[in-house]
Amino acid sequence: MKIRIYQIDIDLDKDNLSFRNLEFVYKKSGGRVPEEIYECVYEGEIEDSKLDYIFYIFNQMIPKEFSSRSMSVSDVIEILHPQGDSSFYFVDSVGFRHIPFDKSKAKEKKK
Repeated sequence: MKIRIYQIDIDLDKDNLSFRNLEFVYKKSGGRVPEEIYECVYEGEIEDSKLDYIFYIFNQMIPKEFSSRSMSVSDVIEILHPQGDSSFYFVDSVGFRHIPFDKSKAKEKKK
């Protein structure tokens, strides 16, 4: 399954949203996740699209091509479906929340 991971760019985080839960992010950002402060930090294939598995991989078995910080609260996981559409999930304090996320506003993955 192809995925992308987005993390808040600390330099753009003027409201201290990094590592905060979705309720806090919504409260500080007018009820939305501010895509413009996120950066794609990983794009690749993994064996399983279960969110718990993805979280485990990016905390315990970090792929060698992943050079960002470990996955944490406030990160966004994009699951790319075979039909061409995507689903986005916010890593919350407990679990994951399906969210709208306009990836065209996020910074692209650094080469």
